[in-house]
Amino acid sequence: MEEISLYGANGKPDWFWKLNPDGTVPVLVAATAKGRPDAIIADSEDILNSFVAGDVIGGNDVLTCDENQEQSLFQKQQWWRDTIQRRVNPIGKSAVLGAGKTKLYDLLHDLNSEVVGPYLCGDRVTVADCAAFPFLW
Repeated sequence: MEEISLYGANGKPDWFWKLNPDGTVPVLVAATAKGRPDAIIADSEDILNSFVAGDVIGGNDVLTCDENQEQSLFQKQQWWRDTIQRRVNPIGKSAVLGAGKTKLYDLLHDLNSEVVGPYLCGDRVTVADCAAFPFLW
């Protein structure tokens, strides 16, 4: 893992632009399952989807989801991921860019009532928690 600057005079290094010409973060370079070539995945949701689908090596039952999984847990994960994508991401990005954190804090306070257990969907970490993590640290 290598940390790179999102903003500033130094910019992103050349090797990063070769991985992802769009320049967005995060980017994951991962070995794939089933003997396919390494994958370069350049989006938070796409990275999580790759783990859920079992397409990259290194995932585990925390991040996998299959037809045997309890349907209500799957639905809770999807609700959280959708809510984070549609509601939390835009306000979080505005806060990072200097719009203030009040709206983000207010939204997180409102969403707190939807938390089911010590984690968003219950008693274990799921992809919903991984999707929310950047806004909670």
